[in-house]
Amino acid sequence: MGVVGRPANRVLLAAMTAIAILADMLALWASLTAAGVHVDGDVAILAASAGVLATLVPLLPGGLGIVEAVIPAVLHHFGAPLGAALTGALLYRAVGTFLPALVGATVVGRYALARRREPSAVPNVP
Repeated sequence: MGVVGRPANRVLLAAMTAIAILADMLALWASLTAAGVHVDGDVAILAASAGVLATLVPLLPGGLGIVEAVIPAVLHHFGAPLGAALTGALLYRAVGTFLPALVGATVVGRYALARRREPSAVPNVP
């Protein structure tokens, strides 16, 4: 708790964590809808929760491969077509995992280039 600081910061951190989790579940639901899978919100929440649990499998970074198998399996169990559920899960993982990684790599690359060109223009962050 020493890292987080004041109690107000703890409440803010908890609220932001809850918002992030809800946004992730909404992203899954939107990806499934885009793939033509129309499920109730509770099924999308269950599939997203199963995907989060699948990320805990050791030796796989972010549950890569397992999440993409678990989410369609849960959705198919509740009546979604397997092919469309797999498409929605892959779209969800692409948007939620690989797109932020691509943006991060781009930012780091541009930061490194700016630092090489003009070292005094980039602030030195410890």
